Amino acid sequence: MSDENDNKNEELVRVATAKIQAFYGKDGVGKSLKDLMKGEHFREIPEFLSPTNTVKMISCGTASELSGKIACYTRSDNKMAVKHYWPLVKCVTIKVPNTKELLEHIVLLDLPGTGDCNKTRDNMWKSHLSQCSSVWIVNDIQRAASEREPWMILESSFSYLIQGGECENITFICTKTDDINPKNYLGSPVLKNTELHLDLEKKGAAERKRGCIQHRNEQAKIMLGERFNDEVVKKKPFIQMEKIFQVFTVSAEEFQNDENPILEQEQTEIPQLKQVLEDMNERHSKTAVKDYISGVYGILSLIKAANSNDSTMVEMKSNMYQLLKDSLEEQLSTITSLMTKHYNDLKKLLSEGVANSKKSCLQIAKEKVITPEARKDGRGYHRTLSSLCRNKGFCRSTNGDITDLNKTLAESMYAAINEKFAVIFPNAGTTGESIYKKICNFSIISDNMAKEWENTPMSLYLMFLTTEENFLKDKLKRDVLLRKKVIYESLTDEVQIIMCPCYEEASKISGKGTLKKTQELLVKHIDSSKNPMFDNAQKKMLEGFENLREYIEQTLRTELLESLKRSLKTPNSLSLPDVSEQLENMETYKMLALRERTSQI
Repeated sequence: MSDENDNKNEELVRVATAKIQAFYGKDGVGKSLKDLMKGEHFREIPEFLSPTNTVKMISCGTASELSGKIACYTRSDNKMAVKHYWPLVKCVTIKVPNTKELLEHIVLLDLPGTGDCNKTRDNMWKSHLSQCSSVWIVNDIQRAASEREPWMILESSFSYLIQGGECENITFICTKTDDINPKNYLGSPVLKNTELHLDLEKKGAAERKRGCIQHRNEQAKIMLGERFNDEVVKKKPFIQMEKIFQVFTVSAEEFQNDENPILEQEQTEIPQLKQVLEDMNERHSKTAVKDYISGVYGILSLIKAANSNDSTMVEMKSNMYQLLKDSLEEQLSTITSLMTKHYNDLKKLLSEGVANSKKSCLQIAKEKVITPEARKDGRGYHRTLSSLCRNKGFCRSTNGDITDLNKTLAESMYAAINEKFAVIFPNAGTTGESIYKKICNFSIISDNMAKEWENTPMSLYLMFLTTEENFLKDKLKRDVLLRKKVIYESLTDEVQIIMCPCYEEASKISGKGTLKKTQELLVKHIDSSKNPMFDNAQKKMLEGFENLREYIEQTLRTELLESLKRSLKTPNSLSLPDVSEQLENMETYKMLALRERTSQI
């Protein structure tokens, strides 16, 4: 039996053994499943065996108390715990009371780190990344710019965050900025005898340390900005660094130091970081309030309009109905025109990507995944390939190194469309040709029409219809975001479908020469399947985009026609209460909400 076969499942055995020992102790290894499932092991966590409730609730008065109580559920390095429950925990949700201004609409998600490597957490990691609107990378300031892992993870997960996700900004948080030795720092070859060195040497100890901290913070921001530019922007030119990347240099120690602080509160940058959360939370709060006011305003407008006894209303409503119906079709045609243009552009780019993929996919797959130059001797690499095949083409190592054969195979196709995709579906702001921009500008009520009916009872119907439009457009923008993720990932998904039979077969290989047999099988399958694989991937993405166009058009047409009928085809003979006063109040609230929104913009 070869070394490859002896060690094939070494990592799986190691992980499983660590989990069993953590929960059952060293005596647990080797016991039967029946013994391991005995109720005596679960006295402290009866929820685990409950068929109806698998959630354990823990309440504490302080953060430090809670941290101590949940350590055995979250940490593998907790030496104080008699028993560790982390192998049984899928996720931990922490709710912090009295944080309405900070976290009412915000969820902070701590994803599994580089040391957490298993299929369940890999899937969680990928799926949750695409749902994050903001990503924070936290690292010690002394390692922030030089450490490889954060940048490796960022680069490999960028497609899940941006094109296949909804991330608007990436924030690098450098911690422990107060941990510095001024003498060593100023005595370094780079700073020795410089103006900064000579100036700070004349200062007192506290001022000297503050100067060193601030200088290192500034340098860290410069270096991280340069590295982000080199690692991300140059490789992905459709990313605009100034809009997406920011750095905070924080000191929790100094922030909580009330006696002899070296840094002022603002200099710890924790207040600025807190402000980022508050601003994000406030935007969501104001949006919720605006939507509520707009909804009430629209309903009150319709009620007041229905109370009008003007004899000419029937004819005016009929005329307005026809005008708006015609306008609806006219506006829909502009959406059709834009999306047809995007469809044709994508089709052309995808065709180029397909041609490039068929030519180069095998070479790229060999160089990056199947037979990488860095692992030419093959020692230990059979475990990576075996894990990859068991996990349908995806593997994340314990140091965070990601190997994704499906995405590697689709690399040339993504390279062909990425820039165009960012124009069609931008995450931050809108481009002139984006679908979001088109939806935002969509309205069946023209300025001339609004002006014509401004001082008539018919303006109330237009107010109601404007509200209906806004609700519908907000819904569509959310739906487009979700469908955009599916469309982008469709290339990789289709590649995975074609590759799955090969992965399944490769995962069963054992015995002498496991690595070589696996590599040969992957190469053979890719070579024989590349034509239908990339053709199908192109077809799937174009189908997804075409389905999106049809969905947008159908939703706008169906929903707005229903709103037109509900408002303009209903007789004014209904007996409804007088809502003039309430409408006036809501008009005031609406103007205040609009003013706040305009000031934000």
